[in-house]
Amino acid sequence: MGGGSNVSFKRLSSFYLVLVLWHSLALCLSVGESGRGRVRVQAPAVVSDWGTPLRGCCWGLDRNRTTPTRQQLAALKQCGLNTFHVYCELTTSSSGKPVGYNATNMDSIVTWCRQESLYVIMTHGGPIKETPLQKILDIWKFYAPRYADQTHVIYEIKNEGCYETFHCAEPVLQMYKDAYKIIRESAPETHVMLLSHSNLKGGINSLWEDIERFGDDIDWSNASIAFHGYGTTGAFQAQAAEELGAEGYAMTCTEFPVNMETPPLLIIFNT
Repeated sequence: MGGGSNVSFKRLSSFYLVLVLWHSLALCLSVGESGRGRVRVQAPAVVSDWGTPLRGCCWGLDRNRTTPTRQQLAALKQCGLNTFHVYCELTTSSSGKPVGYNATNMDSIVTWCRQESLYVIMTHGGPIKETPLQKILDIWKFYAPRYADQTHVIYEIKNEGCYETFHCAEPVLQMYKDAYKIIRESAPETHVMLLSHSNLKGGINSLWEDIERFGDDIDWSNASIAFHGYGTTGAFQAQAAEELGAEGYAMTCTEFPVNMETPPLLIIFNT
């Protein structure tokens, strides 16, 4: 009786051990395949699915002239980073390149970052003055549905759409509205970053005015203001984020000089 009970207990224990191991393996496989959950607005910042800040580095597929390897992306985690910011294409008026020419490279980056549990912020690179606005809309018609189901991917509409100016030009602001609508039609849950001022030298009031020009066209519960950290101090940028955050808006610095005191360390891979 006692021996039989002991055998049954051992069998039961073994059964539960197999279940635990199977569950652990399934969980690991699930994490490896699904990557990170959606980011969320936690004013004044955009935070990860764990509630932690987004910290990362920048890479231009055309400027760097290569695609990073999975090993390089995996190394980001060793630096305490969780995000990879990539300029996906340079479809300027003189480039002669069709929309989607870097799609295969982007597919690899999106896949590897998912497997490494890294976020991807993807944006259209190049100066706004050299880019036909229709090209930007075409970019998002192509890419927005492509990664709509990838919970670790974030769309930043245009690199420095507001360049060396205190306000976005009216046609550029309309482009942002149109691109946002295109993205929302095919990727309703993807976080979207707008404006991407090259600096905040125009002051907080100018930033407020640009936000107000969007009217009710943007749902800021799943969208945020991107900016670049040139020309002003980290303390001023923190103040701007704090003031906007008090009204429920989130800000993200997506490009910054290496000597800036408040954002994270900027790492560029040597190629």
